[in-house]
Amino acid sequence: MVNEIDNFLERELSYKIIGCFFAVRNKYGSHHQERVFDRALTEEFDLAGIEHVNQPQIDVFSVTTGKKIAFYVPDKLVESKILLELKAKPFTSKDDEMQAQEYLKTSIYEII
Repeated sequence: MVNEIDNFLERELSYKIIGCFFAVRNKYGSHHQERVFDRALTEEFDLAGIEHVNQPQIDVFSVTTGKKIAFYVPDKLVESKILLELKAKPFTSKDDEMQAQEYLKTSIYEII
């Protein structure tokens, strides 16, 4: 039987990212606006040596033809592998989850 941890995409990088999230939360608390968390996370990524791009344009492709039909701008792209959408609220909603799934379905990325 295969353990879910063994199938975890980009496990090591994901753990580093999560560590940066916790560092930001420990330093700044949980009641700032999204832009504060975004800038603090950028600083943590820089300190940790994690390559990232802020607000990259991500192409959206037609599910039918595969042609580029638009683009969207997530908060961060980490090491050209993981898209980050930051939310400054206690819980993510079903709409937030659906938005992330739709981004993945129409882009070249597998992790958000």
